[in-house]
Amino acid sequence: MADPRGRRRAFAAGSGDLAIDGHAIEVRLYAEDPSRDFLPATGTLNRYRPPMDEDFTRVDTGVREHDSISVHYDPMIAKIITWGEDREAALHHMAQALSETEIAGLATNLPFLKQVIAHPEFASGNVDTGFIPRHADALLPEAAPASDICLALATLGILAAREDRAFNEAARSNDPFSPWHDPSGWQANLASCECQDYIDGAGTSRSVKITITDQAIGWRSAVNAMMRKSVPIWKKARLKPKFPGRSIAPPFW
Repeated sequence: MADPRGRRRAFAAGSGDLAIDGHAIEVRLYAEDPSRDFLPATGTLNRYRPPMDEDFTRVDTGVREHDSISVHYDPMIAKIITWGEDREAALHHMAQALSETEIAGLATNLPFLKQVIAHPEFASGNVDTGFIPRHADALLPEAAPASDICLALATLGILAAREDRAFNEAARSNDPFSPWHDPSGWQANLASCECQDYIDGAGTSRSVKITITDQAIGWRSAVNAMMRKSVPIWKKARLKPKFPGRSIAPPFW
């Protein structure tokens, strides 16, 4: 080790004084598209909830929800580090941390990281520079088109957020009961309709038709051409979309 005057100085500890304490793994969450040879991606972090920075997990990040990832800076979003008594424990904590991570608004390598951590060859430590191309089919599966239920839930999320914004704006206004605060698109003698357009992970354009069928009791139909399913939305209530034979309560509502 050299000091500022160019003289060499000995380390205070030798290699024999060092000891390994457990096992740590780090992954780097990037705004990049693994399906396009990991090209950097740009966009807005419409939702960004990293795992809790506690216990066996550490998160180093420099961005927040609603920040933009631009072409002017490195697209890294966060470093996620987990520790365990051994490799198996560290992998377990990493899998848990990645499952807790919520991110939307732009392409990221989060699904790819989950596939890597879950791969048995990676778990066993059998990793080299050929790991990704050797296991590309498992690590980089083709994106499946969004299901009808996924589209319906996404639409319900948009409607719920719109209703929350309208409710909050009405509460802050001088006329909270003004019909201009009604987010349903009400019009006299006619049903209110609109379309919500999506592009899913497979690059397929999809459209969901939203019809307001009865403003009086708060029923709204998120109708897809293949679905024809109606779901109720109640103000100030936990949203539980109901489909034939089952009820779904998304964790983010």
